[in-house]
Amino acid sequence: EESFNLQATHDILEYGIWKESLYKYDHFSFPGVVPRTFIGPLLLGGAAYPIVAVSKWFNPSLQKLWIQYLVRIILGLSTVFAMSKLRGAIKRSFGQPISIGFMLLSMCQFHTIFWISRTLPNMFAFPL
Repeated sequence: EESFNLQATHDILEYGIWKESLYKYDHFSFPGVVPRTFIGPLLLGGAAYPIVAVSKWFNPSLQKLWIQYLVRIILGLSTVFAMSKLRGAIKRSFGQPISIGFMLLSMCQFHTIFWISRTLPNMFAFPL
């Protein structure tokens, strides 16, 4: 699951989204057994593209590991932003103490912090 989305994001950033470049995508060579969507990787690649393009202009030999870090940071920050908006809605509906409790519980849950920047389908959906 995670490798599909990470590879799809890589292909989008590396080859672009033009029809003639789609044949280079890993998932057309090795489609797997379950059809999957490219919507999450497309949005993530679109968010990362300007930073990657500028970085490659300054450093043409930019390592792909740094691009992976960037993609994960963007996904993690979008999740943090969504959690912040959710906390604001909880604060308006239930008050400050409940919103603080919500954030404390969220921060104490290992799985939320661990998975926050992983390119899994449910983590793409989490910020929505």
